Amino acid sequence: MDMMDLIIRNGTIIYHDRRICGDIAVKDEKIVNVGYLGDMQAEKEIDATGKIIVPGGIDTHTHHENPFMGVSGADNFYFGSIAAAHGGTTTIIDFSVLFFFNFGFKRADTFRFKLQDTPCHLSFCLLGLLI
Repeated sequence: MDMMDLIIRNGTIIYHDRRICGDIAVKDEKIVNVGYLGDMQAEKEIDATGKIIVPGGIDTHTHHENPFMGVSGADNFYFGSIAAAHGGTTTIIDFSVLFFFNFGFKRADTFRFKLQDTPCHLSFCLLGLLI
């Protein structure tokens, strides 16, 4: 069996419908096995006894670089996504108010070009409200 990069042992692993006590094996930055892993070896091991292991969160309502009433939020996609990742969030859905004169593909293109210049470190989605 291949040597794992990381094994997190003896944690309480939360699923959408249950929780188990077990281990998580990581290889090449991907979870490759979950459960009781016995004698499986890794370059690094973390003892998660007494700890809860949850999947990454999804923040369904963020405002990054969203202009509103002449001002913009302080977070851009770069720093906002770093902060979110440090808190365990793996996906953000950025909410944008779209005015009747600036909506649809034009607004989406604006964000697409911003993201080319200022990378986002998470998965993301853009959501809009037309007013």
